Amino acid sequence: MLVRVESGDRIRAGRVLDLGAAGVMFPRLESAAQVTRALEHTHYPPLGDRGVATYNRAYGFGLWPDRLDTANDRIACIIQIENRRAVDQVDEIAAVPGIDVLFIGPRDLSHDLGVPGDLTSPAYRAALKRVRAACDAAGIASGILAPDAETARRYADDGFRFIGVGSDATLLGQASRAVVDALSRTR
Repeated sequence: MLVRVESGDRIRAGRVLDLGAAGVMFPRLESAAQVTRALEHTHYPPLGDRGVATYNRAYGFGLWPDRLDTANDRIACIIQIENRRAVDQVDEIAAVPGIDVLFIGPRDLSHDLGVPGDLTSPAYRAALKRVRAACDAAGIASGILAPDAETARRYADDGFRFIGVGSDATLLGQASRAVVDALSRTR
């Protein structure tokens, strides 16, 4: 399970990791310094400042303390690129050790670039290209959120390697709407 936390604060990453998350997605980080600090919260000392405890869910409430031996190697760290400042700093951000994915939030990024929702605009497309290039140079995956399977395939063809399709809320909403529509037609 990957969890998007609200911020790069230590308490946010620590709580979801203690609950057993396999990775943390950090939103709205705009500089290499912010990313470095957030990633410190995902690793135990000496690599980071995550609190060391084995009485939580991630360690079977004390039954699996041996997981500490490999915990620093098993956490996926995803940094969201959601605004122009992050795109401007993307080469430096991508070079921070410990990042697995730079993940573009299309709506946030398009709005911040001044082209709200226009995912075909030259400014937006240039930002995507710049993020992918930084990821390729750093040897990490580029990621993006797609609203549907067709768009996901296009992003994969463009070189994105980590693609989210929809969200739990939108998928549930679509399924619910399909049920209501089907019931409405049966009258």
